[in-house]
Amino acid sequence: MIGIDILLAQPGFIKKLIGLAAGHSYIILKDIFPKSKMGDVLKTPNVLKRLTDRYWYEFAGIRMPA
Repeated sequence: MIGIDILLAQPGFIKKLIGLAAGHSYIILKDIFPKSKMGDVLKTPNVLKRLTDRYWYEFAGIRMPA
């Protein structure tokens, strides 16, 4: 699809290339890096997880597990 846009000189193919690079970067950081010695680079920090969990359970009206 991007190749056709480039051949036809369609505007906006740079945005598609950036999206393609971002998507591949995410997959590499989420699926491939954790299997290496570096571990999970994109893991959510515990402080943020606890904060969002607390507000989510409060919003849903259910008790948060201990």
